[in-house]
Amino acid sequence: AALAVPARDPVWVARIQASTDRLAAAFDDHVEATEGPDGMYADILRTAPRLHFAVARLAAEHDDAKVAIVALGKLVDDLSGPDRDAIERIRDEGTDLLARLGRHRQRGLTSSSRRTNRTSAAATRAVPGARARPGCDRRRDTVTVSP
Repeated sequence: AALAVPARDPVWVARIQASTDRLAAAFDDHVEATEGPDGMYADILRTAPRLHFAVARLAAEHDDAKVAIVALGKLVDDLSGPDRDAIERIRDEGTDLLARLGRHRQRGLTSSSRRTNRTSAAATRAVPGARARPGCDRRRDTVTVSP
């Protein structure tokens, strides 16, 4: 939201700095919750080791995103006055960063979903009478128990 405020607004830089600081703190919390020893990635690798490469990719994206967050903060800190080019670059970099984080989130949800679907499918296959739904995507092993 702060990116959309007109740059001529005298509090624009302060709002962008505050938003960038909040984003950095939230992202640090996200990394700790996912990569920590008891984090989501450790849980995924315990229950679905086949997702190792997907988890490694997500962790690498954390490194790239952290660099981009720091770079955006530096651009904002270095802004002096109504420099149109610098303001446009901050907007572009901020918008690109938000899009990148959105894609990262989607990939994370997809990896988590793949783990859940396969784990649930394996448990369901052990149930007598379990069969795949007609037309299901067999790559995901989506199954249901029929009476």
